[in-house]
Amino acid sequence: MNSNIIVMIKKELHRFFRDPRVVLTTILLPGLLIYVIYTFLGGAMSNMLKIDETYEYQIAVVQPSEAFSTFIESQSTLNYSLETIPPDQIESYRTRITDEEADLLVVFPAGFDQDVALLERSPVVPNVEVYYNSASMASGQAYSVVLSVLESMKTSSFDINRGVDSADLAPSKGAFLQYLSSMLPMLILIFIFTGCMAVATESIAGEKERGTIATLLVTPTKRGEVAVAKILSLGIIALCSGASSFLGLYLSLPKMFGMLEDESVSFASLFGIVEYVYLALVVLATSLLLVALISIISSFSKSVKEATTAVTPFMLVVALVGLSAMFTGGAQSDVVFYLIPLYNSVQALAGIFAGESSAVNILICTVSNLVYTMVAAYVLARLFNSEKVMFSK
Repeated sequence: MNSNIIVMIKKELHRFFRDPRVVLTTILLPGLLIYVIYTFLGGAMSNMLKIDETYEYQIAVVQPSEAFSTFIESQSTLNYSLETIPPDQIESYRTRITDEEADLLVVFPAGFDQDVALLERSPVVPNVEVYYNSASMASGQAYSVVLSVLESMKTSSFDINRGVDSADLAPSKGAFLQYLSSMLPMLILIFIFTGCMAVATESIAGEKERGTIATLLVTPTKRGEVAVAKILSLGIIALCSGASSFLGLYLSLPKMFGMLEDESVSFASLFGIVEYVYLALVVLATSLLLVALISIISSFSKSVKEATTAVTPFMLVVALVGLSAMFTGGAQSDVVFYLIPLYNSVQALAGIFAGESSAVNILICTVSNLVYTMVAAYVLARLFNSEKVMFSK
């Protein structure tokens, strides 16, 4: 790399990191705010979604088992209502569970108690089917309790949900995962944008306001090198800001998933090392792109105040793009959507939080954002060569 570029990068980084206030607001604050807000949301939602102690669980049983009734009465602390329904009402009751009008359906085979008692002399292994809705906290809780009761009954062997394609009757994904995939992408984009805005406006418009940009541009150093140095140094700072945001996510997500401990969907089952790598790639690539775009806007401004004012409408655009995750019903599957700058980041984040992430889509999103960043760096270099832009009064 050109020695002039290296010298200017060191100068820019030294100027940035020696100011504690800028370091606090740009690097430490985004991650801290994400951690505090998401942890608070996780705790608040856990309290909001707790089931009332007086709630009566609606459980239907087909061809009820006397052993099951005895076990659930002796072992369960649920306030439940057991309703016996005929086999021809199974489908209608499954629909009620999907619509969250009922909590659980347990289907015993005919003569279950006798088959279990005579299992040693019979080749037929009884099978019990249990249907629930993971989008309902009450249904998930009832499923967990009944499953535990059935396991306790297994003094003699029988199967649970053998041959059942899906015992979960939720229409798509759980309500909590739906919340994550619709709200978190917007919040992440806003936090990243705020950190990048503080860096880029101060670095370019701030130097124009102080008059130091003129001194820098009249040196023998090529203006294109100055622009590249600015982008690289700001990119490093943006990566630090993005890393801070990622760290905040890393620390707060277990708390956000704390309410799912009693459900079939858990934090550990959805967020492993692969998902964290996906998050890191998307957050860091998005940070680079945003800092490059804000730098271009800042280069047309004469002061930090003017640059901040000019960037504000862009922030509204970023917020609206982030909100788009609420209206798409989950991450888009078509790769074309992962080529659209910023929107691709929203879709990638939505897919990660919904547990539907695709390695191909994440890669396309990351690479395309890096390509857009290089294009923006080229545009900024051209602007640095413009006397009208850089020395406007």
